[in-house]
Amino acid sequence: ADQTATAKEIRQTTKFSLFLAGLVLAYLTIFVRCAYRIAELAGGWGNPIMRNDTEFIILEGVMIVIATLALTAFHPGLLFPQMSPKKRTAPNGILGEKDVSETESPSPYQV
Repeated sequence: ADQTATAKEIRQTTKFSLFLAGLVLAYLTIFVRCAYRIAELAGGWGNPIMRNDTEFIILEGVMIVIATLALTAFHPGLLFPQMSPKKRTAPNGILGEKDVSETESPSPYQV
């Protein structure tokens, strides 16, 4: 795999490892939740697993909360600011809007 020097540098950082760890944690917690839901619904509406509130709270709600926190805490926008587009000041003085130059075609969604 031919990678740029910047990509190689980023892959070797602690921030990249944290991002991957957060992504894997989110994946695993959502996977556990899905496995629980399959087991819960496999026996139909009378399934005893469906009647256990503690298991439901832990394997449904807590798993999603953990996944959400992992993806929020280790968001690529926070860990890799060098990969985000540079903020510019638009002619109207508002920070963050991108100037449309002659080489760029304006977005069809701009008003």
